[in-house]
Amino acid sequence: MLPIAGIWGGNAGGKTNILDALRFVKAFVTGEYETARGGIPVRGFRPGSPDDPTRFSIVFIVDGRMWLLEFSLTRSGVIDEALYWHTKDGIGDSGWRSVYSRTTDDGGDAVVELQPAACPELPGWDAELCGRLAECARGTGPYRLFLSNTVGQRIPVFAHLYGWFDSTLRHAGADTQYTRFSRMLTDERYCRMFGGILRALDTGVDRVGLEEAPASEIERSMDPRFLARLESDGDTMYQLVHQPLHDITDAVYLVTKKDGNISVRRVQTYRRRPDGTEERFGFENESSGTRRLLEVLPVFTDLWSGDTECVWLLDEIDKEFHTDMTQALVRRVLESSGVLMPTAR
Repeated sequence: MLPIAGIWGGNAGGKTNILDALRFVKAFVTGEYETARGGIPVRGFRPGSPDDPTRFSIVFIVDGRMWLLEFSLTRSGVIDEALYWHTKDGIGDSGWRSVYSRTTDDGGDAVVELQPAACPELPGWDAELCGRLAECARGTGPYRLFLSNTVGQRIPVFAHLYGWFDSTLRHAGADTQYTRFSRMLTDERYCRMFGGILRALDTGVDRVGLEEAPASEIERSMDPRFLARLESDGDTMYQLVHQPLHDITDAVYLVTKKDGNISVRRVQTYRRRPDGTEERFGFENESSGTRRLLEVLPVFTDLWSGDTECVWLLDEIDKEFHTDMTQALVRRVLESSGVLMPTAR
């Protein structure tokens, strides 16, 4: 199994659309659009009609077993859905076996056909489970997959498959990754790890960490909705990417409320002077490439460590990066997976 895969192509070739489709599948399986107003945000591909069904088909691996989930839908709801598992040997045929298939009747209700004998490895696959699944099928709405509804009804038979979409499949973006990176900086182990990576990649940064900042530095421009959430959530951590304000540009803060007290900490980078002493440099003063690196470091930390099973979607990995840095990041992923032997550093 390949530890990393890349998509190359010219502008307007559809590369981002592939990742957007995977993000949509994750969101739809996990129920993000169950209460969508105005219909499911999907449309048919050109040159067909925007009302034509869109079909999704994704093969994924859970506990060493290959699964295939397929479904088609329009803005009005799911038209059909099917789950298959692979026998591994595939002798004499494709090796795929149907676990269930779902169609939609004239009234818009889900009709599910179960194949309990097809996949004996699924836990608790007996007459009682089939009865619960049949009842669950009757209650599956047009904006929801049958797979998702079984988990919502606390029927655990497909929970591990749902978990792959919910937890294993992940997408990286600045809106989520700065928050995660900032949280990780509260752990000294990650501070040391990130510092080592930044030095190895020759960014000029010696270490990165959090420093206390006065609340007045950001309170004037904080969104009132942010303050409301902070007040209602109690001991919660938030991240705020500061836009230009006086001499502050793209600074990243952690705003923490604990025991009723609000504290503000700012992501800070430090560099080593020729005499060996350390100086504060400032995240907002770093190059766009270094800021981009800090944004995606949590992604690569997951991939390098191997502690967590995850599949990351990362668009434009080379954005803001020098070619050598992109190559170094990818090489470390391949080395950590055993595909390449480590090179001398």
